[in-house]
Amino acid sequence: MRYFIRQFFIIFLFVCFPFWLNAAESEPSKVPMKEAYQDFKVSIGVSLDSSEITRTETAYIIQTNFESITSKTELRADKILNIRPSRTVPFTALDGKTYNMPFKINDTPIVNALAKAKDMRVLLRIHPLIWHEHFPSWFFYKEFDTSKGLVDQSTMNARIEWYITSFIETVRKWEKVNARTIQVVGAFHVASEIYTENGKLREKEGSLWSAIYTDNSYVLHAYKIVCSMAKDTEKIVYSDSNLHITKKREAVLKLVEQIKKSGGKVDEIAVISHLTSDWPNRNEYFDAIKAFGRKGLAVHIAQLDIASYDGKNEADCYADFMKQVLDNRSIISEVSFRNIIQSSEKIYLDTMRSPIFDANFSPNDSYYSIIKAAEKYKK
Repeated sequence: MRYFIRQFFIIFLFVCFPFWLNAAESEPSKVPMKEAYQDFKVSIGVSLDSSEITRTETAYIIQTNFESITSKTELRADKILNIRPSRTVPFTALDGKTYNMPFKINDTPIVNALAKAKDMRVLLRIHPLIWHEHFPSWFFYKEFDTSKGLVDQSTMNARIEWYITSFIETVRKWEKVNARTIQVVGAFHVASEIYTENGKLREKEGSLWSAIYTDNSYVLHAYKIVCSMAKDTEKIVYSDSNLHITKKREAVLKLVEQIKKSGGKVDEIAVISHLTSDWPNRNEYFDAIKAFGRKGLAVHIAQLDIASYDGKNEADCYADFMKQVLDNRSIISEVSFRNIIQSSEKIYLDTMRSPIFDANFSPNDSYYSIIKAAEKYKK
């Protein structure tokens, strides 16, 4: 009798154990995202504006899961230079000449972003300072009047210098009062999306940058200014999308060398990554990552979202992608996700947006697959 009982028990375990194992593997992990990747030295971040963090649940999710937030739109120039100046003040530029500049910038978005980051104990990535669009048109004209003609390059260089200096001085003044011993700014994304897919400077119809400059000298000037004011603990970043395209990637690598020669530096390339389950080809994508690594550049995978295609499971897509991230962890310093919930998306509402939290702030399958990818990799 005992023999039959023992045999029955063995068969029972043999049959049931796989189901218990699968159940255990399907149990949601309770390890926060940033902790799951901590041992691999890959930081986890998210793209958000301070205005989106209005609920306790959001703040808790961010503080628990992420190490940084990258500003989306609130720190763009059109938000900082939101009003055409009614009066000006003299400003002496690096060329030794004095120029009239707006009386002040709108520092409210900067202060709000810094305060939120400090409260949540995350680093703020300031993005972007220079962009091919979203600068107010009056900033390019004589006397800041669009009826009086464009300024020359030396005047525009001075305006870039004034703008960046005013921005960073606002940061430093806030830090002095509110965060003397705490690092709040983690990176300055100085310039973003300067090139087209064929590796040429963006010259969109009506571009005021290209109307004044025929080259990228204004970008080099911006990096030189930021590098002279940044702290050693603050990364200097260039960000762009579709860098798996050879011509575009080569243009960015050439830009990095030009920045170095002009007195600046680039610590990190932010690879903006709006992906689908099968685009771009992952070998091409990660070959681009490796190309930056060979030049001594760290890579920040920025604004990551992966949309499903042909019925592929988004959670599985995230898991596969994060495994490849870990395979290249010696190069990749951080992965930042585009959104935490769909309702926070104000600009893009297409299927290329796949958040990792549901609308009620509950983690979804993609969230757990990202964590489990790290846990599985450890084994």
